[in-house]
Amino acid sequence: MLTQRETLEIACPLCAKIHRYSMKIEKTIVVGFGSRERQWTFTRLFTCPVKNEDFQALIRIQQGSNERIDNIEIEKKISL
Repeated sequence: MLTQRETLEIACPLCAKIHRYSMKIEKTIVVGFGSRERQWTFTRLFTCPVKNEDFQALIRIQQGSNERIDNIEIEKKISL
């Protein structure tokens, strides 16, 4: 299994600031899984650190050819 970390920047709908979060993506390389890339779209709950209220954000993740996304985890807020 391959673990990849990325930084997500989200424009907060509650306070209009940009918040950054650390995201962990777990993938498996699968030979013969497919030769085309896919884009996965999903919704996650985040907490605005300024107002301490939850909001939903739509996230898009690119899946490469011969990859299978097994898990996506938002680990922590890394800045306001």
